[in-house]
Amino acid sequence: MLRMIARRVLLAAVLVFIVSALTFILLSLAPGDPAATLLGAYATPAQVATVRAQLGLNLPLWDQYW
Repeated sequence: MLRMIARRVLLAAVLVFIVSALTFILLSLAPGDPAATLLGAYATPAQVATVRAQLGLNLPLWDQYW
């Protein structure tokens, strides 16, 4: 009984990881820049770069996910 519960918990954890990773990848492939969207149409490139650095959007995808 305990073995079955442990197996289901492990499978659920793997499933949550896979779903979250796929969701993150699909959202990162979406067009547009989140920093530019947050700041609006009149943002300067320097402002966009600052917000991208603050949000960690300038990091590799692996670092962004973790």
